[in-house]
Amino acid sequence: MSLFSCLSFGVHYNWVVKGRPEENDWDKMLRPGKSNNWHAAKLPKDLTKSDRIFCWSGGEDHRIVGLAEVIRPDAGEKDGKKLFRIRYLTKKLSDSPGIGELLSVRGFKNTAFSRADGTIFRLTLWEGETLYTVLQQGCPDLGNIWPDVGNIEPDLSLSPPINIEDEDAVTEGGRRIVRHLRLERNRQIIEKKKRLARSHLECEACNFNFEKVYGPRGKEFCEVHHVLPLAENDQPVETRLKDLAIVCANCHRMLHRSPWTTIEDLKAELK
Repeated sequence: MSLFSCLSFGVHYNWVVKGRPEENDWDKMLRPGKSNNWHAAKLPKDLTKSDRIFCWSGGEDHRIVGLAEVIRPDAGEKDGKKLFRIRYLTKKLSDSPGIGELLSVRGFKNTAFSRADGTIFRLTLWEGETLYTVLQQGCPDLGNIWPDVGNIEPDLSLSPPINIEDEDAVTEGGRRIVRHLRLERNRQIIEKKKRLARSHLECEACNFNFEKVYGPRGKEFCEVHHVLPLAENDQPVETRLKDLAIVCANCHRMLHRSPWTTIEDLKAELK
């Protein structure tokens, strides 16, 4: 068995341990309570007992297949390689997201487990929590192995692109479970922004007023735009009323369309 990469979050350090499927029979290995020695050319100095392990299958799989914990950070040497011992906490996970799905999560493109070279990497708090939450959402048999890990909603683009010809028909309207990463927004400050602007709910970019156009249906309706994009920050940020703007739906979409633009610049582009 071999160790390829790692990550950390919270009080414990957390590691992704990659193993080649031709060397590891995951179905037999992954049994809750069972333990195995793993090896790496060099072990990190901060590997400690009770650290958390994400078991990663390489080869064609490229996915997390189980969770474990370190029980002996220094289990000796074998054939010139350092050993450490882990205890498995799950059986082999079914329906866990693959590398393609994980890399579609914003912020995951340059994470440690996506790199082909190197041996041991550490991820940020957000990356670690996101990886665990993705597994919880995708694997109904996982349970809550680490209840102290924060619960956020990761965004995975699961639908592959398809080619649609002019006369083609596609099926829509069914119900399915979709994995999401939702940036947490404070509804109270958004509603307060609307209340303060209630007498003048016009788009700050194009001056569109929903009530003037739609009558009673559009009364007190608008959208609220974050002037500073939340998606640029992995960590929570403070939002003040001055950081919010009243906009219409069309301008809101245009403001968020890549590349990100400001209300002032969008005003200048309006014809």
